[in-house]
Amino acid sequence: MTGRPLEPERFAARLPRDPGTFARLPRDFRPASVEDRLGDGRACL
Repeated sequence: MTGRPLEPERFAARLPRDPGTFARLPRDFRPASVEDRLGDGRACL
């Protein structure tokens, strides 16, 4: 841990490309920055 905030672009790049991944997670489990980028979880990365 470097103490730097998580970089959304780098984090999203490491996520599975399956659009259903976030749809299966509880809403409160999703990182806010990622949820902002993916919307309802069905947006394509």
